[in-house]
Amino acid sequence: MQLVERNILLFLGVFSIFMGVLIYWREVYDGYSLSLGGVLLWQGAIWMVWYPMFKGMAYVSLKLDRNETHKNKYIIAVLSVTFLSAHYGYYFLLSDALSPLNPFPKTVYGVYPYFFIFYVMIDIILIWSLWARLGTFKILEDKPSTELEDIITVKKGSNNILVRPEEILWVAAEDYYARIHIKADSFLIREPLKVLIDRLPQDDFVQIHRSTLVHKGFVESYSPQAVTLKNGESRRASKAGLKRLQEKFEARPSSGV
Repeated sequence: MQLVERNILLFLGVFSIFMGVLIYWREVYDGYSLSLGGVLLWQGAIWMVWYPMFKGMAYVSLKLDRNETHKNKYIIAVLSVTFLSAHYGYYFLLSDALSPLNPFPKTVYGVYPYFFIFYVMIDIILIWSLWARLGTFKILEDKPSTELEDIITVKKGSNNILVRPEEILWVAAEDYYARIHIKADSFLIREPLKVLIDRLPQDDFVQIHRSTLVHKGFVESYSPQAVTLKNGESRRASKAGLKRLQEKFEARPSSGV
């Protein structure tokens, strides 16, 4: 399981427990008797379903075409409304069947009426946060006609590190983000590889695989299956990627190295 997925799963689990304990405490404080285990089971069933929905969102995010900005916005909007509506309906049915609050007065479908408004607000914040976590909003930005900047700022601990494109040996997709590799270190950037491609000089960087970019100035050799860099690192390459690399070398030598 990828790190991002583990973090999302952990967050949903902790959030489910938090909501369960909060609801249990409120009802006990009001003098009602109910099972903490039942409340936790109910809340877990409500919120953990966001994990498979997150997987669906991640799949769609990885398939978005950077050149189809308006289409991407439509896809994200439709998918968001669909997931929100589905979860709302699921919440109705599940609460009516499993909610420990069912026998209590003033409850509807096993919850107090204001729960529905409160949960919709949580759902909207949650789906927005998940899209942001995937870096999807960066994909929805209009693709720039030129590079956005000459220097890429990355974080390492509490420090901001400035990385110049000519220092980068290669870039790899990692989970739903990208990792930049330089001679002495590597840095994780919280944006998809397809977004980072637009920020790097197009003449110097080549996508040799759907998950890998290399700086052509650091290429030592290549074979039908892989590209070897000057530091000895070997990266798998696709046929289309090798063709792009050959075209770059035939065009003109890199001026970055």
